[in-house]
Amino acid sequence: MSDPWAIPESGFEPYAGPASDDGFQPIDRKASDLRAFLRTVRETEVAASEQFSGWVVLANGARGHLTQKADGSWELAIHLQRDFFQVFTAPTRDEVLRVAGAV
Repeated sequence: MSDPWAIPESGFEPYAGPASDDGFQPIDRKASDLRAFLRTVRETEVAASEQFSGWVVLANGARGHLTQKADGSWELAIHLQRDFFQVFTAPTRDEVLRVAGAV
């Protein structure tokens, strides 16, 4: 016994796309990748609010992420353990490094 669903009816073209005059607009290729768009927006916002200075190694061997904030102050975040950071903030770069090194 043959499967009646396995044979397409006459006049049916498999894999045929929609007609070009069906009233729908073509997909906007520039906005089709939402993840890439949101990533660039976020990177632009972060770049505008903070200027990344880099990683520093303190005298005790701890590594910290040093950033200059938009208001001109400096911040040093030292990773302690998973999801826990010790954060130092000061008006100058040298002061934040001095305060973090003293702890």
